[in-house]
Amino acid sequence: MATSYPDRTNARGIWRLSDITRNIKTEGTWPGSFGQRGLIGGGADPGASNIIDYITISTAGNATDFGDLSSARSQHGQASSVTRGIFIGGSTHPAHVNVIDYVTIVTTGDAADFGDLATANRGGAACSNTTRALYAGGVQLGANTEKIELATLGNGVDFGGDLTAGRAGPVAIASPTRGVFAAGDDGSTSQYNTMEFFEFSTGANAVDFGDLLVADRFKMSSGSSTRGLFAGGNQPTVVGTIDTIQIASHANTTDFGDLSVARYGGTGSSNNQRAVFAGGNTGSLSNVVDYISIASAGTAADFGDLTDARTDFLGGGMCSQSHGGLDVYDPTTRV
Repeated sequence: MATSYPDRTNARGIWRLSDITRNIKTEGTWPGSFGQRGLIGGGADPGASNIIDYITISTAGNATDFGDLSSARSQHGQASSVTRGIFIGGSTHPAHVNVIDYVTIVTTGDAADFGDLATANRGGAACSNTTRALYAGGVQLGANTEKIELATLGNGVDFGGDLTAGRAGPVAIASPTRGVFAAGDDGSTSQYNTMEFFEFSTGANAVDFGDLLVADRFKMSSGSSTRGLFAGGNQPTVVGTIDTIQIASHANTTDFGDLSVARYGGTGSSNNQRAVFAGGNTGSLSNVVDYISIASAGTAADFGDLTDARTDFLGGGMCSQSHGGLDVYDPTTRV
């Protein structure tokens, strides 16, 4: 969440260079230069895809080619810091992989090797704050959770804490301190309406958060640093509803609105003000990208199209530079 510093501007509201420089040294970000790009990598069209698209979240329009994953795969997790996006595990149809790829979000180009998961897995969910990604659930990982330190190339390692139960096809959202995992199934027909959360800074087990309005799987997730959104799904009928939570509380979701097109198996992210939901399955593959203001309940509007219709992202959001888990310094925000 952007932070306001009323004592750091002069009477005309101009930021001092010394304060901007101080932030670069202490937090590693250049204010105002990040925050609008989102990446959508992989998926199935219907076979595993290696495509990485990007969009500018603040401006509606069609996605543009960014580059390629190191290998085509779907059912993978995606997470990001302000500068780096990672693509975690997944399926190459039919094999499960332990590969972690990464890209630098402000550039374009193909993904490079980041490291490996401890357990090859598909259908897990990922979320992150500025420094750490958590990856949990899935067909092989079950209730186990791995952590990935985003600033340094390396392997995923056991987080210490676990989900309360194994779940495949969940989704996750984050604030700068907390990751919430929701929905999914038991690997067969039983679907979950439960949500649980981890604190990023600890290795403790997940704690019950509350319940979704309806048990579901293959949802999309997005949000700001304070509010989480869970959209679409397969109950097993295709739905277009959007649920919301306040991340700092422990409570059940409430109704927020609807997608512009009901679907499941897509992906979502945000720039902390606007949530976007991309791709998925309506009964056929979808290239739809729609968006909604996180502050205002209602129905999502058309944003544009992916370069290629695809589904089976599962497990979490696209990479973006200012999703809800990133506490991005922004000197344009003043009180």
